[in-house]
Amino acid sequence: MYRIYLADDETWVVIGLKKQIEKSGLPFQVIGEANNGVAAMEEILEKKPDVLISDIRMPGLNGLQLLEKLREKGLDVKVIFISGYAEFEYAQSAIRMGTFDYLLKPVEQEKLDQVLERLLGAFRSGRGGGRKYLRRNP
Repeated sequence: MYRIYLADDETWVVIGLKKQIEKSGLPFQVIGEANNGVAAMEEILEKKPDVLISDIRMPGLNGLQLLEKLREKGLDVKVIFISGYAEFEYAQSAIRMGTFDYLLKPVEQEKLDQVLERLLGAFRSGRGGGRKYLRRNP
């Protein structure tokens, strides 16, 4: 199983994403969640997930700041940003920082499934980046 960490300041979004990830039937498991960037940073450094699905706008650290700090710490986690904002600057910044994808809220099951399937393919083919960091649960 590949491990996913969720970070979003809206509880209903986290609950919905957890259900959608389970419903996908793909080998991904949610291992933690936070409602702000500071708490997310602390737990991600401890739990070292394979994937972070994060809101781009949160209190504490926003998603872009969180990604930057994780990279500074040398943690190679694949990031999927979600946002209610379709502003080009956010997407452009996210792409420049090496995010895997960017989804708009509300996240549709079909679109999340497509992104997770591409991510799974990248991990399995070695294009997941930093494969040595992947932790698989038995």
